[in-house]
Amino acid sequence: MSDFKEDYLLSRLEYGVLFPYIMKDDVKQIYWNGRNLTIESDQGKEFAKERLSESFLERFSLLICNRCVKKFNPENSIFEYENKTLYIQMIHESVAGAGTTLLIRKKERPSRPDAKSLVESGFCDESAIGLLKDIIHEEVSFLIYGYNGADKLMRFMTRYIPPESRMLSVEGGSKLEIQALNPDKDVTELTIDPENAGISLQKICRGIDPKWILSCNSDGRVIRGIVEAMEERDACGGLSIKRSDEDEMIESMFPWESFGKLSAIKLALYRAFPIRISVDKSGISRIVHHDRQKKELLYERSLA
Repeated sequence: MSDFKEDYLLSRLEYGVLFPYIMKDDVKQIYWNGRNLTIESDQGKEFAKERLSESFLERFSLLICNRCVKKFNPENSIFEYENKTLYIQMIHESVAGAGTTLLIRKKERPSRPDAKSLVESGFCDESAIGLLKDIIHEEVSFLIYGYNGADKLMRFMTRYIPPESRMLSVEGGSKLEIQALNPDKDVTELTIDPENAGISLQKICRGIDPKWILSCNSDGRVIRGIVEAMEERDACGGLSIKRSDEDEMIESMFPWESFGKLSAIKLALYRAFPIRISVDKSGISRIVHHDRQKKELLYERSLA
């Protein structure tokens, strides 16, 4: 039960009738809409026979708020809590027509593929795997872009960063979970305020002196801060950005900049991240090395 309490905040008795659903591996989401309890699992969505009484909801919300040190009342009518295992949301009865609502969503445990599964699934071939390993071993900064598989590929590449190389993971819209995936390695995870990203990252990096700075953050202010920290500390970098092409990627990261400045930013990113890895729904489509004004195609997926 110790692992349960750590991950799920409350004890078996405190979860009451919800406890069996919390502990079922195939249950992904539990939702009480004020009248009905809906369970979403691998088998689909179904109504449960249990009903949550007002007294249960009042006690449950009090326990959760005490654990999280948060308020839940008519003035603070929407409660949210998130950790690596759960996302919990409650909407107060003062604004929810049918009464207090409760949503508990279980988050998937972080996982990453190995080389064999990437090849067998057709995500890439053995030659691409060799290139990815070389990129890490030779300490060349890289940028992965694409809506499908970018974060997965980033997680895979951290396999080959040696234990003695300290990693700093700057979390963004999605979570890389590099620390959980590399328990035997020196990893620090943080979420940064975009407004002060440059100053904050430089101060942090002066202290912990990372060899690799990794991020899935697509906010241009954070990216700029990462590049500045990389230059100051002579660190390697890896970015995972959910965009379909480089122009869309840069325009979305720096929407306030003029076209002329975007061109300069693009060149600066080429210098900072000379390896570009493009992924799509089928896997890695190409790997390109940008060396000043020259581009070298290192890998391109076969159409055969």
